[in-house]
Amino acid sequence: MKNKRIIIVAGILLLIFVGYQLISNKIKQNREWLVFQEERLQQKKIKEMKDQTEKIIEEAKKSGLYIKDHYKTATTTIEVNGYQIESIRLVSNDQYETPFSSKINILKDGEYLFNSEDQERCYAFNRNDGETSLIDNTDSLKRAVRDITGNSIPELLIFGWSGGAHCCYQNYIVELSNPLNILFDLDTGDNAISFEDLNGDGVMEIKTNEDIFAYWNVSYVGSPMPSVILSLKDGKYRADPTFMKNPKPTDTEIQKAADEVISWSGDGSNGYPTVAWKYALDLIYSGNINSAKIYVDLAWKNDSPGEFKTKEGFWNELNEQIKESIYYTDLEDYFNL
Repeated sequence: MKNKRIIIVAGILLLIFVGYQLISNKIKQNREWLVFQEERLQQKKIKEMKDQTEKIIEEAKKSGLYIKDHYKTATTTIEVNGYQIESIRLVSNDQYETPFSSKINILKDGEYLFNSEDQERCYAFNRNDGETSLIDNTDSLKRAVRDITGNSIPELLIFGWSGGAHCCYQNYIVELSNPLNILFDLDTGDNAISFEDLNGDGVMEIKTNEDIFAYWNVSYVGSPMPSVILSLKDGKYRADPTFMKNPKPTDTEIQKAADEVISWSGDGSNGYPTVAWKYALDLIYSGNINSAKIYVDLAWKNDSPGEFKTKEGFWNELNEQIKESIYYTDLEDYFNL
C-alpha cells in the first residue's frame, strides 16, 4: 500500500512538472509572438509617418514654397588633398533639420566626383571603435577625414542613416587619392561598422554583422546576426575568411549547446529570445560548416520544427537565405554549403 501511494504521488508530481513545462514553453512562444506583432505595428506606423512626410514635402516643392519660404540650404566645405568636401543640409528657418536632407559631395575644380545618397542624417566616423558624430559644422566634417589604410593618403569616412526602426546604414570610405578610389560603399542594414587593425599591419579591418536574417522566421529581437569582417583587398574592402575563421568547437561544446535547445522554432534555447539555429549560423560564419551540421542533427526537435517542417527543409531554406547575403560572393567557397 505504501509503495502504491509513493507511485501515485510520483505520478502526480510528474504530471505537474510536465504541465509546468508545457505552460512555460507556451508562455515563451506567446511572448515572442507578441513582440513580433508589436514590431510589425511599429514598422507600419513609421512607414505611414515617413510616407506622409514625403508627401507633404513633395507638395510643398510643387507649390514653390518649399525652399523659398520655409527652408534654406546649409553648406559646410573643407579642402583636403586638392578636393573640396561639401556637406549639404536642408534646414528650416527655425534651424530644425528636415528629414531626408543630408548628403556629402566631393568636388575638384568645380566638378562633382562623388555624391552620397540623400539621407536623414550624415555622420562622421570619429574613431576606430565606431564612435560617430553628426556632420553639422566644419569641425565635425574634418573628423571624418583620416588615414586608415596606412599609405599616408587620407580617406573620407562617413555613413548615412535613413531613419526608421531597424534601418539603415549606408557606409562610405573614399580614398582622397588621384583619382578618387571608393574603398567601401555598402548598405549594412541595421548594423553599424567599426574599425580595428586585427593583424597589426597598419591597415584597418572593418567589423560588422550580417543583416540577411533580420525577421527571417523570427521577430527582429530574436534575429541572429553573425559577425562579418572585411579587409582591404585590391583597393576594395571585402569580406575576408582569414579574419572570420575560428577553431572548431569540441564535441562537448556542441553537445552542451544542443542540450540547451527547447524547441527548434521560437524560443530555441534558455537564452530568450534567441533561436536554436543562431548557434548553427555562428558556426557557419566562423568556417565550421561540419560542426554546424552535427549540432543541427543533435539539437533538432521533430515535434516543433516551426516554419521549416523538416530538418532537410531547414537546411534548404537556410542555404538559399545565405546566398542572398551581400557578402556571399566573397564567402561562397568559405561557407562550403
